[in-house]
Amino acid sequence: MSETVTALVVTYNRFELLLLTLGALQAQTRPVDRIVLLDNGSSDGTFARLLASGLDLRRVDYVRLDSNRGPARGFWQGMSYAVADGADWVWVMDDDVLPDPDCLESLLRALDRLPPPAALGYLQSRVVGEDGRSQNTPEVAWRTEDGNYPDWERLLKHGIVATSKAALTSTLIPRTTLERFPPPSPDFFMWGEDSDFTLRVTADLPAFLIGASRAVHLRRIARPVNPLTETDPVRLRYMRYKCRNNVYIRRRYYGFWPMMDCLWGAGSQFVRALVRGNLPAARALALGTLSAFRFRPRLTPAADPALMAEHRVLLRQGQRVGRPDGARPDGTATLSDVPDYAPTADAAALSP
Repeated sequence: MSETVTALVVTYNRFELLLLTLGALQAQTRPVDRIVLLDNGSSDGTFARLLASGLDLRRVDYVRLDSNRGPARGFWQGMSYAVADGADWVWVMDDDVLPDPDCLESLLRALDRLPPPAALGYLQSRVVGEDGRSQNTPEVAWRTEDGNYPDWERLLKHGIVATSKAALTSTLIPRTTLERFPPPSPDFFMWGEDSDFTLRVTADLPAFLIGASRAVHLRRIARPVNPLTETDPVRLRYMRYKCRNNVYIRRRYYGFWPMMDCLWGAGSQFVRALVRGNLPAARALALGTLSAFRFRPRLTPAADPALMAEHRVLLRQGQRVGRPDGARPDGTATLSDVPDYAPTADAAALSP
């Protein structure tokens, strides 16, 4: 296969995890052609520390937003940069995803049994946690337009399953998909932007889970996110986005009764939060649920000039572009140049 593959990693204040992800990308049996590192406004000296890490940066583009706009904007910005840069495929993940060495090779090998890229939505790796248990499980494609049985299992003997919704954790997306379907809407801010994007795509194009391709997700919280069990006060405040986005997605893609089921679940959680005296959780549930009916996320095409103008490129194929904060005038950097790491509470909260 001669097409170029750009790996996109969205990062925010998790330098140690980021190094692990970059190391896993550089250990692929089918090397990536470019790594786009989208820094979503980190405050931990990520760039200077990366320069001082000794990691091979010759294929790395470092793109930075000056403040954290949320994961949804980070994915939009990074995908748009990759498309504008000419990538044929964009391999998307967070900074806590460790693809197995043959992860990308297995995704690309599966193309021999699948539609051509122009008729393909995306490919998804199998994702597990550190303990080997499933995480970010995609939704099997049950929909059918011809009145027959869904054929999600047609390729099962080859370890390939048709899906309709997936998380952006080791997701390989052809350029043609990103040209036809706008990347995740920044209006989601966090939680749900990946569901909305993949559901938009699979409404028209098939997408597949590739069982031979595996990635490990080093999530800070292995269980599903729940406002009733969240202990971080800032992260709990952001739960309103999760509630809003969940209701919107049910209303937009699944219909009346699934939306009502989602509302019933949110209402039950709201009552339990009040009974337990967990007023921050109750507030997040109420505000998020009510705002869902006014929520109309805007879909901005890839590489929109206005949004693209808001990032800075600090490295292009490992070469310095300009002089970012924290670097020496001669273009070198050591750990002594790194500002003291003093992340705000928002740092953890904005990392899903």
